[in-house]
Amino acid sequence: MAARELIQAGDVAEGRPHLTHPWVEVYPMVKAGLAHRDQKALGEQLHTLAEKAGQVDSWDEISADFQAAWVGIEQAVNTTEGLSASSVSKVILSLTKQAVLEYDEALDGDQFVAEHEYQDGRGFVAAARDYLAEHEAHLVKQNKEAWRDTGKALNELAKAWPTPVPPQKPVVSTSNLYAAQARLELALAPYLY
Repeated sequence: MAARELIQAGDVAEGRPHLTHPWVEVYPMVKAGLAHRDQKALGEQLHTLAEKAGQVDSWDEISADFQAAWVGIEQAVNTTEGLSASSVSKVILSLTKQAVLEYDEALDGDQFVAEHEYQDGRGFVAAARDYLAEHEAHLVKQNKEAWRDTGKALNELAKAWPTPVPPQKPVVSTSNLYAAQARLELALAPYLY
């Protein structure tokens, strides 16, 4: 998501490395599960994105490959069994915890020193928000108040990433971001326990 946002905004050089992350950073963790579910095509799609990343000059050049990988990811997610409110909550927490870690790694004091880490965090939060929206009906049915509180907590957390490229100074301190992550986990507690 960070790659798409940056490349479409004209920050091609900033966006290219993010096309490699699903293949290099995420695929090794899910490879066995994908193989177990006979989802071998996704690995090839992610590998294609990574290999073409350095040659991309515009979104049009990569959009078809990106869309193929996106659809592959959706198909892989849909093969999981027993999607529950608890499992949805765990995915959201995994995404946002990683986002907070990326944000923390991007900072040295009150200066962003690793823009790509900030951008990764922004992408993880965007994915968490999308995932929450995709599962709204299921979560609302189980506990409408918890769903509303989760949305508020996630929106509060997202304030740390106001723009695709880091601002001059962080708008949310790292300690406040960890606190926002804790509030999100509390909001999701009714689904988890």
